[in-house]
Amino acid sequence: MSSSSIGTWAARVAEGLRACGWTVHRIGDVFPDDGQDVPDEEWITHGLDRS
Repeated sequence: MSSSSIGTWAARVAEGLRACGWTVHRIGDVFPDDGQDVPDEEWITHGLDRS
């Protein structure tokens, strides 16, 4: 599966979950380049801030 089709699939899944009332945060909605350059410490801090 190509990266663009994975992105499209992930967006559809996220929207479907949101439609069911789930809170979904896609990486690309928060960090550029799907967070490829985000260090672990920043991920952890971000996750703790959102909980």
